[in-house]
Amino acid sequence: MSAAESSEPRRPGRGTLVATGAILAASLAFYAVFVARSAFRVEGRLHVSLFDDAMISLSYARNLAEGHGLVWMPGAAPVEGYTNFLWTLVMALPHAAGLPDRLTSLPVLGLGAVLLVATSLLAMQVARRLARLAVTPVLVLAATAFSYPLLFWTLRGLEVGLVACLGIASAWLALRLVERPSARDRGLLGLAIVLVLLTRTDALALVAVVVAFLALHAGTRREACYGALAALATLAAHTAFRLAYYGSALPNTYTLKLGGHPLAERLARGGPALFDLVSGDLLVPVGLAAALLLVRRASLGRGELLLFGLVAAAMAYSVWVGGDVWEFAGFANRFVAVALPALFVLAVLGLESLLGVFARRLRARGLLGRTGLAALAGVLLIVATNARPFADWVRHGGLHVRDDELMVRTALAIRAATRDDARVAVVWAGAIPYFSRRPSIDLFGKSDPTIAHLPPRRSFLPGHDKWDFAYSIGKLRPELVVLAWSIRAADRRRLERWGYEKVAQYWVLRGADVDRRALRAPWR
Repeated sequence: MSAAESSEPRRPGRGTLVATGAILAASLAFYAVFVARSAFRVEGRLHVSLFDDAMISLSYARNLAEGHGLVWMPGAAPVEGYTNFLWTLVMALPHAAGLPDRLTSLPVLGLGAVLLVATSLLAMQVARRLARLAVTPVLVLAATAFSYPLLFWTLRGLEVGLVACLGIASAWLALRLVERPSARDRGLLGLAIVLVLLTRTDALALVAVVVAFLALHAGTRREACYGALAALATLAAHTAFRLAYYGSALPNTYTLKLGGHPLAERLARGGPALFDLVSGDLLVPVGLAAALLLVRRASLGRGELLLFGLVAAAMAYSVWVGGDVWEFAGFANRFVAVALPALFVLAVLGLESLLGVFARRLRARGLLGRTGLAALAGVLLIVATNARPFADWVRHGGLHVRDDELMVRTALAIRAATRDDARVAVVWAGAIPYFSRRPSIDLFGKSDPTIAHLPPRRSFLPGHDKWDFAYSIGKLRPELVVLAWSIRAADRRRLERWGYEKVAQYWVLRGADVDRRALRAPWR
């Protein structure tokens, strides 16, 4: 019988509390350094940007706060070009508070740090219910707090931290309900389900696992019904809002990324991407989780099965959608990262089980005791899982961090070089429209249904395989085009035929009121 099916876990000792405090203090210090490295100064003034997809949501949030509605561009027809409804609403708060554009990202990143701490503590609480060694929950705390994929996506402004926090919170509450059903935990679980589905509709994969876990336990079938009703009511209400406000039951980005791509094509990309991840950075935690299955297969508790279900659901969803566009980064994508806290619990439990098998032999040879070995092996787990992406961060600051800075500088140059009504066509649809405050045209169609409904123009690359320059540039005629993307010679000839001339990394409409010298500054 596992700890999840026994009594409430004992209170942590003084040593555990000290270690917990030290880990959280170290993690918060690192988060501060991570955010500081992504900030930069322009003409002596501090600026902070997010990952470009998060900047798209930030534009929606600013327009909502300024009274234009939940739209990408003021005055434009409503199009759902985001997939993180609740997170976008949260992003509206710094704008409502009156912060300048250059600093609105800071509160978002501060909240991300809080979510990382909360997620780590919740993972620790889940481990306490399943562990046999006092050191196991502490190792889970450290593994989660310093998980590079989790902290990267969160501290670059994406909703990953919120989904991960609500996901592991749902697992913790489900374990508590199995131990001792209560109205309080039932209500909290319902709230967590509502919030995670409002954050991302595709979090339904995680919610389904939690509800199924409760339904399979005779004592919590009523709780499973409440959870299912909360999920259905949330999905129904959000769909009704989408239909009323955007005229579509699904986000525009869903059509953009999956439309025109059959399941076989998505699996052909998502499957190998997951294999590369599992055989690379996640090899050690996945291997330890597999060891847990082998060593404790006869005594595996429902709590462990719940965690396996969450990890499997996240990975299966990633394969089903064909992975993420940034698989080349080499670390867990946004879909897999939300389940990493559950994976780390399983990995440390697997480590604990392996040490249980070999404990007598190790002690007989005069090696460290079981707790000491667990601590040492836990540190090696963290290093093995994160060494490569952390090394990349030390050298370059992280995926696209310097590119995002360049896009902000480009946006500020565009703002200085153009009139307020100058239209700009962009590939990087986040930072440039946000910081330039110019009406923008999304060449890759995240906020343009015309592009989203086109057939793909290249092999499957989620959200980056549909465009139509004849429509976006030749027909809509923006004054400025910022490609920041390699194009074919035929496209260059077409741009010239449509009346555009190359200026640095831009294409400028001949005769447009644009200060060409100011445009060149960020690209010198």
